[in-house]
Amino acid sequence: AYAALGQDAKMMEAIDQLFKFVTTRSYQSNESFMPLLIACQLTAAQGPEIAHACVYHLERLAQQFHTEEAEAALAEARGSVFLAEEHPLEAAEQFRQAVSEWEMIERRYEQARALGCLGRALQAMGEPEDARDASQQASEIIASLANQLDADQRASFFASSMVQEIHQAVEALPHGALRRNPRRAAYQLTNREAEVLKLVAQGLTNAQIAESLYL
Repeated sequence: AYAALGQDAKMMEAIDQLFKFVTTRSYQSNESFMPLLIACQLTAAQGPEIAHACVYHLERLAQQFHTEEAEAALAEARGSVFLAEEHPLEAAEQFRQAVSEWEMIERRYEQARALGCLGRALQAMGEPEDARDASQQASEIIASLANQLDADQRASFFASSMVQEIHQAVEALPHGALRRNPRRAAYQLTNREAEVLKLVAQGLTNAQIAESLYL
């Protein structure tokens, strides 16, 4: 809220309190994932040291809890840092993982946010088609979520910064970049991954798959 109001000093005070909370307790609650992720995203561009500290704490939590939520939050935080440090390829890999993890546990809002971040990373890589795919998928999730709200809530939801960023990303990309199949996923299986999946379906072990594909 302080970030949205442009009150950076108060935002940093709140993040400092968050760090004190997570560093003074030997055992953490899984409710720390999202605050740390939000803090990382807010500071990645302006305070890399703080963002890296958020990633460090998320790594500790992921080791403690071993849940999809922990892995998703960690991957998205890492992606945010990579993107801020102008490493879009590494960022895209992390955002793809986050998208997959959020989808697995049916956290649709988080999935849309990670897809929006993935779109920015892909655009920075010079992949406008995949970037538009990711942003378009995020928009579809946003529309689905909005349909579950009443009129007043829907208006506030569409006015939120995350939703605005996703819609602006879609509009900013050239319409020619949209693939003929709009449902094609930006994080779809590669040809090799599809080969592996077929062999898994046939009941082959990892060793047998590796031998079959000369890996």
